[in-house]
Amino acid sequence: MEGTSPDVSSPELQKLAQALRSIPEGPEPLYCLLLTGSLNPVHRMHVSIFDLAKRHLESTFPGMMVVAGWISPSHDQYVSHKLGHDFIPGSARLTMCRLAVAQHPWVSASAWETEQSGFVDFPECTERMQQWLKLQFPRRNLKVLFICGADHAVRCHIVPPHHRRFGVVCLTRDGKEDEIKRQMGRFGVTEGTGPAPFFLVPGEPAAVSSTEVRCRLLRGEPMGDLLHPDVEQWLRRFWDETHPKLPEVPTEIPK
Repeated sequence: MEGTSPDVSSPELQKLAQALRSIPEGPEPLYCLLLTGSLNPVHRMHVSIFDLAKRHLESTFPGMMVVAGWISPSHDQYVSHKLGHDFIPGSARLTMCRLAVAQHPWVSASAWETEQSGFVDFPECTERMQQWLKLQFPRRNLKVLFICGADHAVRCHIVPPHHRRFGVVCLTRDGKEDEIKRQMGRFGVTEGTGPAPFFLVPGEPAAVSSTEVRCRLLRGEPMGDLLHPDVEQWLRRFWDETHPKLPEVPTEIPK
């Protein structure tokens, strides 16, 4: 049993609590993944990268165990500024995230970012998740890793030797892995070590753009396999309710 009773009534903790029941307590770290972003809307690639990261980490680093993950839509303040009229409110983005991971065995959706009074950037979100899990499961050595693509990692200066207070899982493609490894080597940084480990996961999925999803939505085109069926159904209903169609313009001028 945990030192305190975690709030397993929260849908954000139920999958983690279930996983921990089958894992004996011990000092070994157990890893959790956190993905943040606009998620406007969430699509299949957002979810698939969790499975990609878990498979690679557990097969590459013996004894490493990924037990949970969270997908966290960013605050309206950030997304509305970034996307303008294409912006989908946080409550709607959160609902679609929940639908997207409802049947996933270990990934959940986090509401925390959308519920804040303003935008909170990913470092603070990651540290907050780490602190929250420590409070909920004080007898477990849970470590939160922020998951992102290589472009984001380089742009936001979280590639070693830049200082971080949290671990990172960086998905790479198009030769970025070798470039980052050379940089780490120049500074004597070993992958997956230290209090804030940095992991490289090759094979980042081909980019699937939320912009493409919105364009198909506007054109009334099928989504194919871009969206989970439940997400697509909910999104189309939401879009029809919030974006009334314009009346058709007659092609001929009446005489």
